[in-house]
Amino acid sequence: MSGLQGSKQRGQARRRGNAASALRAVGAVLALSVVLSGVRASAATVSNVATVTYLDTDREYTVQSNAATTDVSSSYAIKGHVLDENGAPVQNASVNATQNTKATSWGVTDATGAFVITGLSPGVYDLVVTAPGRATAIIAGVSAAPESATSTLDVRAPTLEPWQQGLYMLAIPFSFADPSPAAVLGSAAVKLARWAPDQSGGRYLLYGQDAGFPGLAPGVGIWAGVDSGQLQLAQAGTPVSEQAPYAIPLKPGWNMVGNPFCAGVEWGAAQVRCNGQTVSLETAGQNGWVRPYGWAYDPSARQYVLVDAAYPNARRMLGVWEACWVRALTSCELLVAPPSSKAASPALLARSVTGKPEWSTQLIARAGDLCDSFNYMGVDANAAADPRRSMQSPPPLSQFVDLSFSGGRAADPDLATDYRLPSAGRIDWGFVVRTDVANRQVALTWPDLSDVPERYRLMLVDLDGQRRQYMRTTSSYVFNSGAEGGTRHFRIEVDPTPWARLQVSNVQQIMGRASGLTISYDVSSQAGVDIEVRTLAGQLVKVLARGGSATAGTNLITWDGADSSGRMMPNGPYLCAISAVTEEGQAVKGMRTVILTR
Repeated sequence: MSGLQGSKQRGQARRRGNAASALRAVGAVLALSVVLSGVRASAATVSNVATVTYLDTDREYTVQSNAATTDVSSSYAIKGHVLDENGAPVQNASVNATQNTKATSWGVTDATGAFVITGLSPGVYDLVVTAPGRATAIIAGVSAAPESATSTLDVRAPTLEPWQQGLYMLAIPFSFADPSPAAVLGSAAVKLARWAPDQSGGRYLLYGQDAGFPGLAPGVGIWAGVDSGQLQLAQAGTPVSEQAPYAIPLKPGWNMVGNPFCAGVEWGAAQVRCNGQTVSLETAGQNGWVRPYGWAYDPSARQYVLVDAAYPNARRMLGVWEACWVRALTSCELLVAPPSSKAASPALLARSVTGKPEWSTQLIARAGDLCDSFNYMGVDANAAADPRRSMQSPPPLSQFVDLSFSGGRAADPDLATDYRLPSAGRIDWGFVVRTDVANRQVALTWPDLSDVPERYRLMLVDLDGQRRQYMRTTSSYVFNSGAEGGTRHFRIEVDPTPWARLQVSNVQQIMGRASGLTISYDVSSQAGVDIEVRTLAGQLVKVLARGGSATAGTNLITWDGADSSGRMMPNGPYLCAISAVTEEGQAVKGMRTVILTR
């Protein structure tokens, strides 16, 4: 995370016993995924005889369990399933039952993810779950019962993401005895930031530099910039029960919230509680409590992505380990529904988005591999009633390029979508492009204007560069970010007023000479011109003008009958191609057959 400052913090390795004793049972469905510093396990199985060896920083011990010789008629047992973040079974996971840090017995999951640990004495055990390619999981306070009466325990073991060098917007779905980032993340070379909506109108807190940086807990979203190596968890923690919604407090402004569960959750199933009243996220948006959408971060595309239950092509889920932005308009609580909860029907949610706008177009800002592509402007008769027609953009962090509309009112800054009510006159869209990357070529593009009615003239105005460009005949505009990056101000003028478009007409050969011929052509306004002579097959013969100047009206140019090397061409027909472009970017082409005779 270049540009993000923060001192490196190093956590202390903890013994398994200390970590396990800090955990507590959290309901019928439990999930935990951690990597324990200084602990590893190896297992070998021959028939029904299993040996597992534990190596810690200061002790080594081995236990054996022979399920075939256990008298199960009088034994106590623990059984259940190990599932991944998607609910799929995890095969060949080792589930070890321990008491007072000593291993007593263990089992291995089958193809259905099921495990059973028999031969246990009555009592409470801690379970240690390990699986190839997955993080270690510890579930504390699991009671053994007579095997015939044993209930099934479901344990989630989500994949630990490969957080290697890069920038991530994370949420860690566990609570910890020591929630400090140094204790949770250990010695990883990582820099952390979190947005504080209640400080100075909203600002970033940098771990290691700013007081008040929060501990890592369920529902807390953070930026993590991994400089080198791989980010891992160095401390065991307690997972969140999946039996009830999880409440995350929201303050007015932008909030970084995280998925508190060890599985993905549906955004449309969330609720909001305010002043004792609980309503759906969609209703909370209509009540003016929150914006009903969120913004996650795609580390591969290096840009924000929309999370919304109703908007076309938006993400519907917030995955495990993921955080997102939510904008609150008043103090309230976001109630994240458990993974088993479902959102309202797609048809019902679709009613939250008004019909197709009169017209819409997309703007994209790109600087190298940095991009901001979710930016839409247009005209919609329902623009004032639909909050998704004026969606606000969240704050960027570092190494970014960001495009945002200023909106039609002072109360509408930093918009990702800016739809206006229909108007008989000209409508102006103001917007800015910001980047913190210095001396970089920034490309502003509009890939498709086909939805904009032909009667509208679209003009891009670079207010800082004092340049104007006609958008109908161009598709991009490039500028340099400057020595320190910064903000560039633009305006798009959409004008339905009829106007004279640039035209090239009356291209004709007016006379022939022994040494060549003269070509006459008309342009409707002053423009720069490129004029070429080509064969009928399209092969270039000679460039007569490149970036030449033509005045409004009739213009003349002469071809001496030679090619670009000075060799005289044979008599016969040729093509004269004329391209004209105005200072504003209007472009047009004309072509005519001419006859060379001597």
